[in-house]
Amino acid sequence: MSKVLIQQLKIKNFKGIEDLVIDFSNVTSISANNGLGKTSIFDAFTWLLFDKDSKNRSTFDIKPLDENNQVIKGLNPTVEGLFDCDGQVIRFKKTYKEKWAKKRMETKARFAGNETLYEVNDVPFKKKDYVAKVNEIVGEEKFKLLSNPYYFSDTLNWKDARKVVLDIAGDLDIEDVIKAEPRLEEIRQPLADFGDVDMLMASRKAAMSKLSKEKNEIPVRISEIKNNYLEVNEQELQMQKMSKEIELAEIKGKIDLKLEEINHSVEAEQKTRDKIREKQNLQDKIREEAIKEFLEKKQFLISKRDKIEETIYEVQQLEKRNSSLISTKKEEIKFLENEINNLKNQYRSVYSETPGLDSVDTVCPTCKRPFEITDIKESQEELIKNFNLEKAKRLENINERGKLKTKQVSDYQSEIDVLVSESEKNKTMLEELSNKSKEVEKSLEDLKKADVYSQDEKERIKALDIDIEGLKLKLNNSHAVGMDELYEEKRIKESEINEIISELRKVDTNKQLDERIEKLSQDEKEIGIKLVEMEKQVMLCELFVITRINLLEDSINSRFKNVSFKMFKELVNGELSETCEALIDGVPFSMANTASQINAGLDIINTLSEYYDISVPVFIDNAECINQIIGTKGQLIRLIVSKDKNIVVEGK
Repeated sequence: MSKVLIQQLKIKNFKGIEDLVIDFSNVTSISANNGLGKTSIFDAFTWLLFDKDSKNRSTFDIKPLDENNQVIKGLNPTVEGLFDCDGQVIRFKKTYKEKWAKKRMETKARFAGNETLYEVNDVPFKKKDYVAKVNEIVGEEKFKLLSNPYYFSDTLNWKDARKVVLDIAGDLDIEDVIKAEPRLEEIRQPLADFGDVDMLMASRKAAMSKLSKEKNEIPVRISEIKNNYLEVNEQELQMQKMSKEIELAEIKGKIDLKLEEINHSVEAEQKTRDKIREKQNLQDKIREEAIKEFLEKKQFLISKRDKIEETIYEVQQLEKRNSSLISTKKEEIKFLENEINNLKNQYRSVYSETPGLDSVDTVCPTCKRPFEITDIKESQEELIKNFNLEKAKRLENINERGKLKTKQVSDYQSEIDVLVSESEKNKTMLEELSNKSKEVEKSLEDLKKADVYSQDEKERIKALDIDIEGLKLKLNNSHAVGMDELYEEKRIKESEINEIISELRKVDTNKQLDERIEKLSQDEKEIGIKLVEMEKQVMLCELFVITRINLLEDSINSRFKNVSFKMFKELVNGELSETCEALIDGVPFSMANTASQINAGLDIINTLSEYYDISVPVFIDNAECINQIIGTKGQLIRLIVSKDKNIVVEGK
């Protein structure tokens, strides 16, 4: 088992302690009168390691106070502890230091807050590294459980305490509980499906609530259905229906006789109707042919008009193209005439040029001796000859270019004449086409005003109308006399029978209501069976919980010497609820005397030390209240109220 010991604790300016050094033994007793700082020693110890006091508070007064209960400035609380951790000595030191700062242009420093300084083995540490170093020895929560007899039962939340106890004792699985109570075999599979008895119990109770609600609703629903019963006398209605059906059969017989009489005159009447239909068809044919001829004339004129307008459009487009070509060629002629004038001016200029004889040398450029007159004259004649040849070539070139452009002008003019001639023809054609278009439009207008039918067609249609009216007069409808009355009697009788049938449907409705009541009654029985099954499973779940409680409490309590644990409590409604309460001889920890609480806390610490395989210093406050302290696996520090005016430390 790992062992953590506190060898020495140095405290300066911490709460009410000005300067104190304590050397610890395996069992150390610290005695003093009330108010001299015994508990402050425990607070200094826990603050050094975890930034909290012995009551697990992170906010508390660290600095000393004056007689007016005001913080004394200029003092820096410091706690230093020397620990032996399995033979390795570690020194932890923590200082709560004031910060003073002097602003610019000020002569006096101002208080600027506090900072906490951390050291391990005299080496400065950051807070997170310091905390990590402490946790390497033992975690904060585990240390509190192992150092304070009151922490487990007074400070720790019961759920966390329950978890710790169950971790030590080991929780029970479903198989363990069923093995202890064979009656639970019946809910083995549901427990396996849900994985938890609470979930199974909650599910079954919810099902019971739902089933009970459904069962309670069924009588109400049956009562509502009975209220929907319809009053009906089936025997009387059947007799009325039979009587009405006999009367209906008699009416149908009369109708059949009447129809037989009518059939004899149907053939003659049908022939007359065929003749009427034949003449009507002839009328339709005359009308169709007249309309067809009218539409053909109209379509012919529309096609003719469209063709003329299409030709007009084509000629107009041709005229636009000719006009554009004429403009383009006139521009070209104008440009060529301008170039011809330029060539004429150029010709005159070249023609008037004379050779420059001054360019002929009369003196040798090297020796500066004058040339012979004969030589000079030959040079001048050569110069004139070459000049005239070059001039003739240039004039000939200009003349050729002028002839070419003059021919181009003549060609363009010829083309323009042709285009102008075509344009005149196009204008004449457009005028003719426009006149034709107007003639066709007039013909269309005249056609719209004209009658579709000719006089001959009108007379033929009228003659056929006279024939048709004569044939219609021959039709004899006397055979239908009396049929309407018979059909009306038949309709009334059928309506009366249908009303009786509608009333008889109430019988079927009542039968359906009876079937629904029977179904609801059956549902009520089935729900009752299910409710019994659910209630049985709930009772077995409660038996499972009780069995598990007994097994758990036996398993847990076997690991403690002086303490037992109550892991469940019974509620007002009889249900069981989880808890975790330490008992001392059957008395709850909170109601036991101080001596019993201390020994119970030490018993818990001993068991936890064995489970975690580590012991740490144990602080016992109010140790004067107990005469016999049970043995502990760790270092023991007793804080005792005495009449001593100063703190007295004794070690064993």
